[in-house]
Amino acid sequence: MRTILLVALAAALGGALACGSSDEGGPAYLQTRAATGKPPMLDSVTHIQVIPPPVKTDAGVHADPRTVTDPDSIAAIVSFVTRRSSAWKAKRGLRETPRGSLILDFYTGPALVATVVDRGRDISLQGYKVGLIQKLPRQEKATLAALVGMPGER
Repeated sequence: MRTILLVALAAALGGALACGSSDEGGPAYLQTRAATGKPPMLDSVTHIQVIPPPVKTDAGVHADPRTVTDPDSIAAIVSFVTRRSSAWKAKRGLRETPRGSLILDFYTGPALVATVVDRGRDISLQGYKVGLIQKLPRQEKATLAALVGMPGER
């Protein structure tokens, strides 16, 4: 019983240390094999949290987040992000997520690996010690929206 407890404690501590802490007060991202300043590796993503732009109704403002768990859907979304890898440019100050944007949080188990944000004319990618940005043409915005199940939006 002690062995199981020690193994569980070591695993929990290792997971906490692997997530690290973020710089400048942002979210704690899981460290990946990517070098500092390069896009995080998304090859082991288990689910993606999709947070659409908030909707204002008579009942108030709300967002209807959903989780993508289908392996084929995850692969298509990851492919969309990674095939754009040569166009990412470093950008300081990407910590705050703009309101009204589509947000995709990429997870490996319970650990946050990366966040992709539709910022209007641009798309940003944040991860462990990285903030990257690139232009997002209108047709690509529509493709991303369709991949995350929001074909009528944006």
